[in-house]
Amino acid sequence: MNDLEKQLGTKVSSGGHTPQSIENDVGECMPYIDLVLEKKVLREFDKWLLPQMMLLVPVQNLDRGNIGNARVFGFEEGLGRHGNQFNNISTVFYATYVVFEGPWVMAVKRFGANNVLALAFISWSIVTLGTGFIHDYGQAIFMRLLLGAAEAGLVPVLSFVQSTIWYRSSQAKRVSLLYMSICLSGAFGGLVAYGIQSMCKQPELRHMTTVL
Repeated sequence: MNDLEKQLGTKVSSGGHTPQSIENDVGECMPYIDLVLEKKVLREFDKWLLPQMMLLVPVQNLDRGNIGNARVFGFEEGLGRHGNQFNNISTVFYATYVVFEGPWVMAVKRFGANNVLALAFISWSIVTLGTGFIHDYGQAIFMRLLLGAAEAGLVPVLSFVQSTIWYRSSQAKRVSLLYMSICLSGAFGGLVAYGIQSMCKQPELRHMTTVL
């Protein structure tokens, strides 16, 4: 029994308050929510925040899949790779991605979404640019590990932020929009990569990671 219940129970047992007065006491303890203003604020979130999320997630997915497109344009030959080395480079990304998803979300709860998202964006940007300058197998493995750790904080944290803004009944629609945008990156990612590589004529990831 919490302090409010104890206080109200004491008042009732002493005969100092009627049921109507108890309801008034409880009402005074409840926060006031302006429903009209709340709907207006949520519409602003839908207008400005949600589109930015839907733009960020496809770009992240494009960045993650760049290595597959680069292979088509001679990534392995550019680094002198052979055998299963390309598969290793592609797979190690998920080792750190899976491990760091949880810590990123816990960091949001402790330090706030504004600080953690800023750190995730900056880390992701730096690693993405750095990936464009790899020249051997070891560098490729190292940068893919860093990329997985940086990207692990984006989609989970954005989903967590959505859960703190919209009601549970409204979250499903917005989360579905977030993941629908990922499908767009899969649909147009190859086309964008082809255009970039056709202009640059570079077998490495440099131009893809710089542009995307």
